[in-house]
Amino acid sequence: MVGLPINVTYTDRNAIIKRVRETNIFLADAKKIQFALSVYQSLELAVGLV
Repeated sequence: MVGLPINVTYTDRNAIIKRVRETNIFLADAKKIQFALSVYQSLELAVGLV
């Protein structure tokens, strides 16, 4: 199993897609490969305290 953190502030979906493409991780040649995306939003940002 391999992981690759991409820490980036969300501005729009295309910016995230660009960052993933820059890693070339999607070019991995393996059977039954799976990808996952996780998003974290701080509570302060969620309630507008920042």
